[in-house]
Amino acid sequence: GLDAGAFLTVAVNGFDALRSINAHRGVQAAGFPTETMVFTSGTGKTLGEMPMGGRLADGTATVTIKRADLYSALREEAQSRGIHFEHNKRLNTTLLDQDGVTAVFADGTSARGDFLIGADGLHSVTRRLIDAGAPQPHYLGLGNVGGYTRLDSLKLTPGIFYMVFGK
Repeated sequence: GLDAGAFLTVAVNGFDALRSINAHRGVQAAGFPTETMVFTSGTGKTLGEMPMGGRLADGTATVTIKRADLYSALREEAQSRGIHFEHNKRLNTTLLDQDGVTAVFADGTSARGDFLIGADGLHSVTRRLIDAGAPQPHYLGLGNVGGYTRLDSLKLTPGIFYMVFGK
């Protein structure tokens, strides 16, 4: 579904990159600032805490956002700029020259641009094309469950990302 993956954080360096192309406002509005991560046990004992990236000169902090909201904000921004989207394409290869890059797809079609962003997931073709020797993903034996709430009854401090370790 659209909420697959639950949430992620966009650190201040990510906001700096978004700001450099004036694409940060929708992402910032859809998320909430999270300056600190607190680690606790399932019983509530604090195990430690760490800052999540400081602040930019204008006060912007790291933001936590639902993945679906991030996708929506970035898509809306791109569409407002007239950027065309196509779906169900599988990257086969890229052709680089001094004027940019051509992405060649499995169906024989291609797209040309100034640069290519490889946001194609765990089994990234883009990563393999950039560096055939890049380490392959492998399972680390970890699993997690994530969630978010707006319940005031939990008495949580706004701006803190809580990571709770259980059994």
